[in-house]
Amino acid sequence: MALLWIDGFEGYGSSGDVTTLLGIRGYGVSNSAYNFPMITAGRISGYSFCGYNGITSGYTIISTPALTTDPTIIVGVAFKLVDSSMSPVIALYDNATLGVNVTLTSGAIVVKLDGTTISTYSISLIPIWYYLEMKVFCHATSGTVEIRLNGTTIISLIGINTKAGADSFHNIFKITSNSNIKNTIYNCFDDLYICDGSGSTVNDFQGDCRVIGIFPNADTSTIEWTTSAGTTHYNLVDENPENGATDYVYSSTSGQRDLYTYPSLVGTGTIIGIQIATTAALSSGTSIILEQPILSGSATEIGPDNTLTSSSYLDFRHISLTDPNTGLAWTIANLAAAKIGVKVV
Repeated sequence: MALLWIDGFEGYGSSGDVTTLLGIRGYGVSNSAYNFPMITAGRISGYSFCGYNGITSGYTIISTPALTTDPTIIVGVAFKLVDSSMSPVIALYDNATLGVNVTLTSGAIVVKLDGTTISTYSISLIPIWYYLEMKVFCHATSGTVEIRLNGTTIISLIGINTKAGADSFHNIFKITSNSNIKNTIYNCFDDLYICDGSGSTVNDFQGDCRVIGIFPNADTSTIEWTTSAGTTHYNLVDENPENGATDYVYSSTSGQRDLYTYPSLVGTGTIIGIQIATTAALSSGTSIILEQPILSGSATEIGPDNTLTSSSYLDFRHISLTDPNTGLAWTIANLAAAKIGVKVV
């Protein structure tokens, strides 16, 4: 599978400090004092991730976990420089080593390997949404870098050193956002996708993408878990963000499933992939294994086993590229008809 990570920042609520939620979702977060990541209005609809500055200057960094060992990685993300006087950095890492990174300024897009500039594209970036994509092949002498802005290639480099660390790959993606304007939202990001060069699909530029979050809207006939209150299941797992303290479903019985329906996507477009995100914690015992089944027609796709060993909430992701009932890419109609949920192994 080549699609590694997507995020439209739709499941973090509508405002406020989301440092803890980003941690639950699997990101690493680092902030200076009184500067934190928060959620605000999205690029097209929904929400986006931004930095918030509560002192004279500061920074916010979010980072994915290690995602791949493939030498090629492709990232797409929307950005808006609300505080264009500061320079956010969209960066690829080889574990702890900074590799190819892009600095966004009010007058240029600068590509670097670690701290060394390898290319600059002059442009006057104003506080509107742009969509930036970068594709990097990691190699000490035959590396390549391509940067696209709103679908147009603005930088293309071949036969260069793109290997900064010990490994011949970039496996971690980070966003560093800075500001020097007190008490303001700055440098927003939305509609993130990350894929690598493996597999036969979703292994190259995907173009301007939109990531849309949808939440359960009804129970199906398969609701075998126990509710924290009442008899309806879906409305205990449809909050944005989740409220695991009072609203939840639970089970420790092997084979039990809870499956829900979801609203249909509005409009038209091609579905590149869907990502099932489940937030769960261990309430008793030493461990339990959960799966994220997708039932489409008569076929079921089961995601990887997720072992829970902690009472702290964690987020589990399963990416599906094809409808298990057709073997083809998901359609809006087939996704709306699917039943998706959780299962105890």
